[in-house]
Amino acid sequence: FVFICYWRKYLYVRLFFLCNQNEFFKQARKLFETELGPKLRYGFLNRREKSLHSVTCLFASFQMMGRFLEDFDPEEFDVIYVDEAHHGQAQSYRKSIRHFKPKLLAGFSATPDRHDGLDIRDLFGDETFRLDIEEALARKLLPKVDYRLMSDEIQLSRIIDVPEGKLSIKLLNKRVFVKKRDEEIVRIVMEHAAKVANPRIVVFCPRISYCKRLGQLFQKSVIIHSRVPTEVRDERMRQFRSGEAQVAITVDCFNEGVDIPEANILVFLRSTQAARIFLQQLGRGLRPTKDKKKVLALDFVGNCDRIRMVTDLYRKVASLVGSGKEGDEPFELNIRKPGFTEAVVQLESILMRLRKKMVSDYPILLAEYSSKNKLPAPEVVAGTDKKLLWNCLACKHEWQAAGYSR
Repeated sequence: FVFICYWRKYLYVRLFFLCNQNEFFKQARKLFETELGPKLRYGFLNRREKSLHSVTCLFASFQMMGRFLEDFDPEEFDVIYVDEAHHGQAQSYRKSIRHFKPKLLAGFSATPDRHDGLDIRDLFGDETFRLDIEEALARKLLPKVDYRLMSDEIQLSRIIDVPEGKLSIKLLNKRVFVKKRDEEIVRIVMEHAAKVANPRIVVFCPRISYCKRLGQLFQKSVIIHSRVPTEVRDERMRQFRSGEAQVAITVDCFNEGVDIPEANILVFLRSTQAARIFLQQLGRGLRPTKDKKKVLALDFVGNCDRIRMVTDLYRKVASLVGSGKEGDEPFELNIRKPGFTEAVVQLESILMRLRKKMVSDYPILLAEYSSKNKLPAPEVVAGTDKKLLWNCLACKHEWQAAGYSR
């Protein structure tokens, strides 16, 4: 891609950068200018600027492109770069992508597998390159993660007398975890921040009202969410990056499409069952910089799903690393109290009994599960009511059937 741009003096090439959020294409333009030089003509398609056909490199969001799509010839761009490409299968986004016929269509995503099962490979083809976060951590291509589960009040005694048939994830979350008060959370975060050089703290909240409440407790903080006007949001981001503000409190703006290499402390207060969102949030602190060797993650989310996500990630990274020097692990799971460690182990054994059975848990289903299905077998609940493709082991006949009917 960059090679093509350097040969522009011999071959005229027009580039188009398409992404999900306005904030990111502004950052992307700076990176393009750094790599390709200032002599190329760069421009935006947004509320303030309508460069359209007058620039070599055009930057636009899906939303704005949808409004001006018919103004562009399908073959106008030679190279189209689609960031956060997992959005490409959304109806409005897919229309913009399929309108164009570039020589090279490049899609980039840290989370390519959508939760709705739609496959972005139908738009972009199979991966040319893939590196999962577990392998990137294991190969030490990212800063080390010091992950600390702060919910150290797990009261398993409250479920001892509950019959196993009555247990559920919802009941465990309600009875087992004791939530900390906001003032205590802020005190603990700042206590840890005092031990980090030039701390830049990103706090992920569950809702906007909670952002406002924490903003009154954290000093030198800014609140950033979707309802903050763009100009104000840009100014607050500048304050955070420069160090004028030490804490960025957010609810829905930092999951993706925002590059904040300054972030070196992540605080999780938002509960989510989606591993995709959890990894997106963790990724906000994993941008390598010259001075950042480690990112500190403080997780106050007291629920079973989060403990399962974190311990699964920890084990995957550890399995890829193999044997190595003690203390040199790329992902360190720090559980502060011995009693908490024991409680987590006990809780995990309970969760294993409650875990939904996946297609991969049944040898015959796994053997007949077709590779044409959108999701791999370990990610599909065996009793799903969605229709799946199956291949007969005897005659290779392919048919459709819901998981529950198998």
